[in-house]
Amino acid sequence: MIGLVGEARGRARAVAVSAYRAVGRYFPASGASVAQASFRAAELLRAGGEAGAAEAAFRRVAGQACAPVLAARARLEAGHLHRREERALEALAVYGILALDPRTPRRERSLGALWGARVLADAGHLAAAAAVWERVLRRATDPLLRVRASDDWGVSLADAGDFEAAAGVLHLCRLAVAERAAELTELGARVRRALEGMRLVGRLARGVRERHAASTPLLIGRVRIHR
Repeated sequence: MIGLVGEARGRARAVAVSAYRAVGRYFPASGASVAQASFRAAELLRAGGEAGAAEAAFRRVAGQACAPVLAARARLEAGHLHRREERALEALAVYGILALDPRTPRRERSLGALWGARVLADAGHLAAAAAVWERVLRRATDPLLRVRASDDWGVSLADAGDFEAAAGVLHLCRLAVAERAAELTELGARVRRALEGMRLVGRLARGVRERHAASTPLLIGRVRIHR
């Protein structure tokens, strides 16, 4: 597909999808390889705009018990397809299964929860979304997902005008990942970068400026009245 455009690229994509599907036909006993090939085929179908075929392919991968991480990723991608097509209930159902299935690896369960919270928040169910964000912040094993949950939660609070609560979430986040952030490891560096790149920090600074700008005329008016 590299360097091809238009119909030529579409034909090359179809050949690649067919080749990936052939792995399952010719090597059915190679479960992990079949799951990997099926996942790649689903990605190509999605990139080609074949959302229905891509979703079906991702769902087939999601049923592969021999590749739990890849199965979880496939379920997540199926949820994303629903979300992008604004089918919130279907997306929530898929994310929910991912978040609650005990067979799913813990990191992927947290990812499912985070995306479910995003859908809930977009639908206006902020209290339900906040409960999910708090749970991920307190329980996730991946510190980067803790930062992400805190960022989403804090920004939603700041957008609602509750800057004190948003600042509290930022404080909780920093405490929760402090040990990891202090490590002189690649993970420690990634956590530090994630903390520095939080949208919440800028949103809080902007909120303070907006509040100060709104309160200044009132203070001037009070001074004039006092005089």
